[in-house]
Amino acid sequence: MNRGRIALVLALFLLILQLAFTALVRGYVVPHLTPTSHWAYGLAKDSDSQVFHETAVLLADRMRLFGWDQINHEQFEGMTHTKILASLYFLSGSDSPYLTYVLNALLLTGSGLLVFALLLRRDVRPVMAALGSAIVTCGPMVLFAHSEVLREPFILPMLLVFVLGLLAMLEPMTAAGVGRWRQMIAGGALVMIGFAGAVAFRPYLMLPLIIALALSAGVVIASVVTARSRSVFSWHQTLALLAITVALVFLYVLPRGHHAQQYSDESVTGQPSLGFSSAAIVINERGEKELVDLDRWRAVLAAKKDKRTLTRADFMVPHWCTVEWKHSAWVPGSIDGKLQAMACARQDYLRFCDESLLGLRADRGCDSKEFESAMDVVLHVPRAVFFALFVPFPDMWLNSFGSGGTGLRRIGYVIDGIVDYTLLAGLVLCASRLRRSNPEILVAAAALVAMLTIYGLAVPTQFVLARLRLGMFTPLLALGAAGWLRWLQDRRAQPEIHPLVVSREARGASGA
Repeated sequence: MNRGRIALVLALFLLILQLAFTALVRGYVVPHLTPTSHWAYGLAKDSDSQVFHETAVLLADRMRLFGWDQINHEQFEGMTHTKILASLYFLSGSDSPYLTYVLNALLLTGSGLLVFALLLRRDVRPVMAALGSAIVTCGPMVLFAHSEVLREPFILPMLLVFVLGLLAMLEPMTAAGVGRWRQMIAGGALVMIGFAGAVAFRPYLMLPLIIALALSAGVVIASVVTARSRSVFSWHQTLALLAITVALVFLYVLPRGHHAQQYSDESVTGQPSLGFSSAAIVINERGEKELVDLDRWRAVLAAKKDKRTLTRADFMVPHWCTVEWKHSAWVPGSIDGKLQAMACARQDYLRFCDESLLGLRADRGCDSKEFESAMDVVLHVPRAVFFALFVPFPDMWLNSFGSGGTGLRRIGYVIDGIVDYTLLAGLVLCASRLRRSNPEILVAAAALVAMLTIYGLAVPTQFVLARLRLGMFTPLLALGAAGWLRWLQDRRAQPEIHPLVVSREARGASGA
């Protein structure tokens, strides 16, 4: 069977599996087995999916009245997916998220094909690449995320494109002259597309992605300088990586970073924060639902002059940063400010661990450390790496995500945990083999771990982190799968020598 047919079979499998999973969970499990937590369309009450769907519906209603100009680039920062969903509702004339479920299944199919392409580029045989792609993209957490109305289905393919581009730029050069630069240009284009796409859906991915590129460039430079003529990398790759990093910083990060979510100086000035998005659904005095901008809502809330109430009072609660930050003379002021903003974001996320606020739904497996200085952040990095890579921990699979529900998601955490640990082990156990055959895999894996570390520092609650890291964690698992599959292929390719033949050869050599 050729690659095209294998890719088609993989695509059909992923599409049918996701549609069937969504139909089961949203059509039967949630409304019939957990009716008290059911809101509508198979979605849970007071969930991100409910907020995103209602935001998209209200925007679609405004589009029907006033046209396409209701969508603009300054609206609902970080909620690009709601604009896509609103456009879908507007064009179809239906406000049902069932169309979103189909779109999510198509997005999962695209992500699976991108993982398939990634494994093929790492010299994995087509059938094994399809199997590896299915294992990586069919985990319960991925299926659950694609059965809801969330950002993750849109972010995952963008980060896979970013990683594919990075691998193309890091891949040892086999071509010369024009072919070499074509590979560099193609890889750089994929990196920029993946970067822009991921940041459109989650703005605070800007700095983690830039750090990933800078770390990759640093590893390449160290390899070239220390190994010299024996280096598997070249100065061409160093220059290309640095050029892409600088271009993204000056064209994208600096112009937009100051105003992006969680990068604004307002996050540490005592202004209240009401969650992760720039829009919220409120109930006005007439009992009607109303879409409001969170920046304005913060102002009226601080002045205590608004009588409207949030529909998600349990999650989107007012939060004032109370971190008593100690500025460090050894850290540049701009970096120190970002670390302070991270400490405030970390404190904000800890509300998900508060049983007085969320009751039995509170996460009881949090990393409760609060940062008060840059040194606290530095010293906590090893713990953050461990937390980001291995949550939810085995002792938390069945007892740390609150009560209620059918238990399906808990079972999913167990399955995901076993598969994830196995795939991550592939990077460690196959490191020496990959260093010789595919060193770019290890460099890209280090870049992804750096990104996950930042999330581990900012997000101390495991059930939130398990979802937020999904976009960058799935490509890391794909690289782990590549390590295992290359190891299996090499083992099968080794000729099997019978012991009797070896003993005869040994006797012949001794007689000679």
